[in-house]
Amino acid sequence: MKMIKKKQYINIVISVLVSVLLVSSIVWATSIGTNLNISGTASSTGSITVGAGNAADDDYLYFDGANSEYLMWDDAPGEFDLTDDLNITGYASTTVGLYSQGVLHIGGNTTLDGFLTVLQVTSLGASTFTTASTTSYLSIGGGANNDDDFLYFDTREENLTWDDSLTKFILSDDLQITGTASTTSFINVGGDDNSDNDILYFDTRMESLIWNNGTSLFDLSDDLSITGYATTSAGFNTQSNLHVGGNITFDGMTTSTNYIYLPMVHFEQGATTSTNPNQGECFMPNNDLKCWDGAAWQYAW
Repeated sequence: MKMIKKKQYINIVISVLVSVLLVSSIVWATSIGTNLNISGTASSTGSITVGAGNAADDDYLYFDGANSEYLMWDDAPGEFDLTDDLNITGYASTTVGLYSQGVLHIGGNTTLDGFLTVLQVTSLGASTFTTASTTSYLSIGGGANNDDDFLYFDTREENLTWDDSLTKFILSDDLQITGTASTTSFINVGGDDNSDNDILYFDTRMESLIWNNGTSLFDLSDDLSITGYATTSAGFNTQSNLHVGGNITFDGMTTSTNYIYLPMVHFEQGATTSTNPNQGECFMPNNDLKCWDGAAWQYAW
């Protein structure tokens, strides 16, 4: 009887020791060689390691009952792969970069603290950049060839517009060019209205060339210096004094509605009434100016 009780006591002690070892092994580390299916909630105060048995293979964390969705660690090339979409309700950040092999869709605004580098043709909707640069080209409105396209500045208050119906660019405000502007065709000033005055400014807008639509004349705000020839197919009209620093040659006649004041007139010797005068030839006998009108000598005043 005492022997049986002793054996029972030993069995109880052994059972307690085995239970303690099992609990300890579960608490500190558990290795499951096959699948583990938990129908309820599983929590851990320590770490959960998937695929600890082999450091060079792919490891999976399955979801749903059919194991159709999973998070996979792809050992080569060394990345996590998701079988479906990823929705993040908070922020997603990376210390290296965000890389997409397919389409990247952003439903809200995008803020770039650095540069945006585009390696190939990229189509963007309404976008705002603090700084943007390209080593190739920037195409605006490449999605359609028959619409208007806009390049906005500041808080979209100013813009450069390509007007497709007019086939021309339109600036919403003034254009200042600090360098050289050239064109292989022409520059049109005031082409949007045929009934107004148009102005081409110089310096700090202190001097100008104005097309005066009311008088149909060009107006210069200051002097005009011509180093070559100036010609006109109609006439030359001045409302004030005309000063000529050199000689004047007339191919035709000179007509005055008032008088012509000549402070000094020089005539060659030999011009007398006994010569055969040409019409318009003049001489001054006794300080009187006489000119031949083709029939007789007439006083010029």
